[in-house]
Amino acid sequence: MSHRSLAGVLLICTLFCFTGLASVQSSEPNAPRLGYWAGDKWIGYAPAKPKQKERAQTSRVVQADGPPAKQGVVPTNFQEEISLGVDEVLVDRVETNSDCADDCCPQMSSQDVYCAPSGSWGRAEYQLWWTDGMNAPPLVTTGPDNALQNEAGRLGQPGTRVLFGNSGLTTDARSGGRFTFGKWLDPCERWGVEATYMTLGEETESFAASNNNYTILARPFRDAVNNVQSAQLIAYPNFVDGNIGVTATTEFQGVEVLLRRVARRDCCSQVDFLIGWRWAQLNDELLIDEFTTSRAAGTNGATIALFDRFDTINDFHGAEVGVNLQYQLDPCWSLDMISKIALGGTKSVAHVRGQATATDVTNQVTVTQGGLLTQPTNIGRYERSHVAFTSELGVTLRRQFGCGLEATFGYSVIYLSDVARAGDQIDFDVNASQIAGGALVGTARPAFAFNATDFWAQGLNFGLNYEF
Repeated sequence: MSHRSLAGVLLICTLFCFTGLASVQSSEPNAPRLGYWAGDKWIGYAPAKPKQKERAQTSRVVQADGPPAKQGVVPTNFQEEISLGVDEVLVDRVETNSDCADDCCPQMSSQDVYCAPSGSWGRAEYQLWWTDGMNAPPLVTTGPDNALQNEAGRLGQPGTRVLFGNSGLTTDARSGGRFTFGKWLDPCERWGVEATYMTLGEETESFAASNNNYTILARPFRDAVNNVQSAQLIAYPNFVDGNIGVTATTEFQGVEVLLRRVARRDCCSQVDFLIGWRWAQLNDELLIDEFTTSRAAGTNGATIALFDRFDTINDFHGAEVGVNLQYQLDPCWSLDMISKIALGGTKSVAHVRGQATATDVTNQVTVTQGGLLTQPTNIGRYERSHVAFTSELGVTLRRQFGCGLEATFGYSVIYLSDVARAGDQIDFDVNASQIAGGALVGTARPAFAFNATDFWAQGLNFGLNYEF
């Protein structure tokens, strides 16, 4: 699936979730309830906040009219009942507040009200995620042992094989963490605020080879002057010995600060609206190190050490809205579904660096700017800012163990539009006249131009949630 198709699917799913979850508010007001009053007892189940058993000991039910209110215990599972009696011990009084009514029980609306004390929650999750790979052109090639010197390692020649590049890099699974802290702002737990930080561990993919591993090693490129495929030899019998190392690295992290508003709460479900700010950062690095020793007559023993380096940093800032649906499957298990989208801007910065250090047979050292794919025509720092968006979809299964402790298992996917990846900033066309400090003759290549693509990260989450 292409990046643009993936973006469309995620956007459609996000909008669908917004529409579908919001419609929960319009459910029938007289929908069946999971419980009822029988005389002075509550038969059935009413959802409990963490530590509700403890809170129930210091809570009371207030009647708007009639004789003094009876005290009782809020049920916390299907087996518990509320037993009301005048012999119950009096507890602290709270003000009657119809806004705190629990839709679970019609009887607990304007006449019977329970307001749980305000609380906080914290969540820590281990992440096992995969990310969209960094594209890169063919970076290292080899060829048959009988290849001619002027054809060895060149793309399109019989027997030439790509050893590294020409595919997505840094696509393996990686570990990460996500940490959330939140707090309810009112006693009825209708307004809350939460902050989340997530980070994926640095994912590195590397390659190394030398003349000890391959008879022929080369770095391919396209000759911009003659418009043909060419290659710089790293290893070739009786001509050059050498080694090459390539390292690709990707990092991803983000922060969210959200205001949470409970739009609906009943026996088995709760719908929250979210609004706030989101920051996401994607960093890429691609480093190519090369060292060669000449074995040709007249220059035998001369060495060249060079490197090409491409770095990109993408910072997204945007305003975010979302919907969170929580559904109670039974007293111990619940399901969370979340959909969020943020619109804002991304600042992309690219650094292109390169250098060659040549030592001749007399040990004279010459340092020049540029390696192979980096030359004075594209070396530098480049920056751009543009409108972008990010979206997130997630589903989490929760298992409650009492005392406010829950184990969580879920899946999430995050999509970020229009980012600059390091491998996409490589210009494969090279004017060889400027290699090793030569004067530029003809076309100014390689050149720099921002190439943007989309990025996704997805994976599994395992965590613990504690409410206090």
